[in-house]
Amino acid sequence: MKRLFRFWLMLTVLVLSTQIKLYAQDSDNYPPVVQNISVDSTNLPIVYIEVNGDTILKDEKITARMKIIWNENGQWNFADTIAHPNQNIDYNGYISINYRGNTTYTTSPKKSYTIRTLTQPLEEGGKKQKVSLLGMGKDNNWALLANHSDRSMMRNLLSYGLARPFVEFSPKGKYCEVFVDGIYYGVYTLMEKVTKGKFRLNLTEPEEEGDALTGDYLLEIDRPGSGGFVSKYYPVDSEGNEITTAQKNVYQFDEPDLDEITYTQTMYIRNKIWQMEQTLVEGGAENQFTDENSLIDIQSFIDYTLSNEFAHNNDAYRLSTKLYKRRDSVDPKFKLSIWDMDLTFGCTSNKTNEWVYDNHTYTWIGIPRWVDALTSAPSFNRFMRNRWQEYRQEIYTEDHVYAMMDSLSSQLTMGGAIDRNARAWKIFDKHLWPNYFDTKNYVEEVNYMKQWIHGRFAFLDYKLLGIALDGDVNIDGKVNVSDVTALVNMILGVTTLDETAADVDRNGKVNVSDLTSLVNIILGII
Repeated sequence: MKRLFRFWLMLTVLVLSTQIKLYAQDSDNYPPVVQNISVDSTNLPIVYIEVNGDTILKDEKITARMKIIWNENGQWNFADTIAHPNQNIDYNGYISINYRGNTTYTTSPKKSYTIRTLTQPLEEGGKKQKVSLLGMGKDNNWALLANHSDRSMMRNLLSYGLARPFVEFSPKGKYCEVFVDGIYYGVYTLMEKVTKGKFRLNLTEPEEEGDALTGDYLLEIDRPGSGGFVSKYYPVDSEGNEITTAQKNVYQFDEPDLDEITYTQTMYIRNKIWQMEQTLVEGGAENQFTDENSLIDIQSFIDYTLSNEFAHNNDAYRLSTKLYKRRDSVDPKFKLSIWDMDLTFGCTSNKTNEWVYDNHTYTWIGIPRWVDALTSAPSFNRFMRNRWQEYRQEIYTEDHVYAMMDSLSSQLTMGGAIDRNARAWKIFDKHLWPNYFDTKNYVEEVNYMKQWIHGRFAFLDYKLLGIALDGDVNIDGKVNVSDVTALVNMILGVTTLDETAADVDRNGKVNVSDLTSLVNIILGII
């Protein structure tokens, strides 16, 4: 009995010590690898978050205080508020805070946050307060994005900035340096979210009957687990066969959210989504371009597609996809808004010559069936070609995109913020999931991104406008030995490429003569 007692006692102590250790790991709020980094002055706003040692949670909000130092008009910001007492305080008050994200939360040591500005602590009612933060429009719902796997820290802001002239709402954001309970947590992006609000998607509340029942709704296509309803259809593989082992796409409720939406509203918007899916999947996709009663806003869907395809967003269409609908009397058609552009610009692969919407390799959550139907419609591709030509006139030019990148990188490097962030989290010169290419420093990261974008322009220009660089067999924007390898493999039947690009000598056939022409181009003979 004594042995048995000692065994149970040791087991109990072991379990308790493990629990205490795990709790301690959770309660330290995931600090950076290096915690003794200080900030004297910075060109970026400084954000102080105080939780007084409380544990920040994933699925439950806690009360915190937030103070933002931001001396506008390009002035520097100082961490020492005693030595610099007359600085501009952009915000100083209560917030609620919790961790945000799915994959990024579980895989990244540096966590992102959702914050809501409050007039009082949650324990006293926690009334939400709409405020302007860092010059952005008044709201109470904000995101602090960690961008841990994005060493450039510009994938989101670049994507949103490029899309903004073409879409109804594209989130704005500002870089800042964040402290939590006095510890430096690095560079974050304070972001607007795709939500209802006067300065965002100006949505009204749906009601229970009539026209007011038909809108406004904001949904998000995402992974299961947060309520909502599933698609009518399974995704398909590259052969068009249903993947019945995959998860059907889930439509989650954002506005109204799961706690607020009524049964009547749920049934209405579910049936409307199912009607849209069925119309597109079962032969009606082409008609959406000529039918005045079309269920989708064609231009919105085109703009979503081009924004995500240009950046090659691996999550596009199937995850973090915002879909909204207003009241029938205002606008009865579904629209899309871009969001969550982390896995972009050559992040997971250096390939520039493929469509995201053609990727049917996902075995868990695949591309929605209505995307396949829509992108297969001849009119969709015609509209997309015309829209891309418009994009290429001014906003989506290489010079303009690189200028935007240089402006963003200048903000991060001017005061040393990107170096402090790199030291705090040790993100360079090692593998950082899910990045395909692991860079040694910030300059190398930005250069890799620019090279990838150059190749992406070449692919989209060729596919949509028919503009090809002579000898660019693999359509990556460069003519070099890799094109020789690609052409040889095609001639031998090892791989299949676009025959128009492979027909280097433009004689209507792909054979050894094309190889001779390609070698001559590379050598500068022709």
